[in-house]
Amino acid sequence: MKRILSTIGEWLDYLGGISNSVPAPVGRFAETVGLALWWAVLAGTIALFCGQTSKFIYIDF
Repeated sequence: MKRILSTIGEWLDYLGGISNSVPAPVGRFAETVGLALWWAVLAGTIALFCGQTSKFIYIDF
């Protein structure tokens, strides 16, 4: 269990930009696709909470 938590921690450090080395041996293509998906999820989360997708209509009387 400790090994699994350590691996997850290493991956989170890598995805967060703390570490520059890939923790587990993966191919260059898999690394590129994984990072692209990660940043797409982050960009989607920002777009979701920045107010652009809100259904709120402001009417000033």
